[in-house]
Amino acid sequence: MWVNTMSIIQEQANITNIGLSLLQQEGAIYGRANAKLLAPEDHNKSARVMVRRVENLFQSLGFSSIINRSAIFHDNGNSFAGVELGDREYFVMARDLMDERKLVDILNGEKPSITIVSGPCLFSAQTVQAISEHGTPFSVTTPGVEITEKIERLEVSDALSLYEIESVTRLSEFINGLVRSSDTVRGVHLNIPQAEYYAYLLDAYTDGFVNQEQMALWMLHVDMRQAKIANMMKERILQGVANDRSISISQTAPLNTIREYMADSVLRNERPSLQDALVMLRQNSPLWRSLLDIEEPSSWQEINHLSYVFAELQSGLSSDATAGEGVPIGIVVESPTESKIFANAKKIIGKMNGAYRGNVLAIYPHEMIIPVDGNTGKTMYHVVEADEMRQNNLRVIFQTYRGSLNGGTTS
Repeated sequence: MWVNTMSIIQEQANITNIGLSLLQQEGAIYGRANAKLLAPEDHNKSARVMVRRVENLFQSLGFSSIINRSAIFHDNGNSFAGVELGDREYFVMARDLMDERKLVDILNGEKPSITIVSGPCLFSAQTVQAISEHGTPFSVTTPGVEITEKIERLEVSDALSLYEIESVTRLSEFINGLVRSSDTVRGVHLNIPQAEYYAYLLDAYTDGFVNQEQMALWMLHVDMRQAKIANMMKERILQGVANDRSISISQTAPLNTIREYMADSVLRNERPSLQDALVMLRQNSPLWRSLLDIEEPSSWQEINHLSYVFAELQSGLSSDATAGEGVPIGIVVESPTESKIFANAKKIIGKMNGAYRGNVLAIYPHEMIIPVDGNTGKTMYHVVEADEMRQNNLRVIFQTYRGSLNGGTTS
């Protein structure tokens, strides 16, 4: 069977791997019940289109890869084509250029100059809990959560969640494969949120439901977590890359202009002004001005959401690092659940009337640790945490992605 790196997934998603059973004792990554491998005779039009799209994309961008036309993974209505990248195998979903131009026309015989943008979220729903004044626990990192009562205390786990470990391993291994398979990759933008996570509590802080001490402690936890994830990804992305390769790895921070303003306001026990922050963003770059002309956030969390769109669009613009080296192409490499950001960005540039001149497409490598039971939640998977995690039970993640993290990364 071609899918040897997905050895923990059998056809029809029956799990038999002993390693995963051990993992379940401590916490598990759950996937959709309808996720399954498709036999060649079951390939529909959507599956065949995805295979051609992935094949054209990898060939046009100069990646040394093999597209397996008979290997299709189907999950939640999306098809994922089998790709051999170096000595690793993945199932990936791809999205063409946001403005629907043809990649071959954009390149017009020239080599691409690729900037990859990627970065997982921080924490998980289980590693950050708020306890309300009435004793009710809830997650503060759940998208769209609205805090309407005072928080008595925050409980933040220093241990990395299974979600973080899996995402860092999978995304950085995949990016490493892209970098090693082509000299057209010039840079990697690590878009690992920081100020974006301040925003999860900033609306509640402004409304008086979170006090200064709690807000300051939350920002400190975010800063430390962001630095840890960034260092882990950078280390893994560069593993095995030739010393003579000039690869720029930088952190893109769409909200960096207002991060210090947010933090300083909290330290002074003041409420930062949303309108002042928007003015600062407008002054920061033409791209922010264009975005805010189309969608002006009415809350801190809405600024959070728009910042991810900014990062994806920014990757497709020419910069000093790529100028004169080929046609600038941005590639978003994220988990499939984040494809909604790309879709939102596509809608926004459609309203720019041609003002955006970047070239951005996307590749989404699917999780390889997926269906465990019949979860039918809205997200592709979610993480269930236990009080403690044993390092040896996480080996199934590392072995699945053909690698291992250095000791001490789960604490």
